[in-house]
Amino acid sequence: MRAEPIALGGWQRRERTLTFAVVGIFALVHAVFVISLPRIYMGIHYPTDLVAGALIGSGAAALGKIARVRTAVVGPLLHWRRKYPGLFYACFFAASFQIATGFGPSIELARFALAVAEAVFHQLQ
Repeated sequence: MRAEPIALGGWQRRERTLTFAVVGIFALVHAVFVISLPRIYMGIHYPTDLVAGALIGSGAAALGKIARVRTAVVGPLLHWRRKYPGLFYACFFAASFQIATGFGPSIELARFALAVAEAVFHQLQ
């Protein structure tokens, strides 16, 4: 009787691995043909930019699979989330917004601050 659940569990594991492989291949094809190649064609990025980004992303994913690294990085964030949830979620929103907008608002704010600092510096001279 115990052999059936083990065999069924093995089948489910293989099925899940196959599903992950199909989803991974689809994600790779989407990233190359829908995202990367149009960016090269439109002149937004050089091919080396995309290769470097892919290597950095693959390296980060490989590091994320190591339990000690994952614990060292995520542990303090989870502690911060438990201790100060409001501040954590506000900062997480701000960071994700910056990533989603390509850091545009931060760049504009930095340019404005630099222009104000230059104007003040010129007034002081």
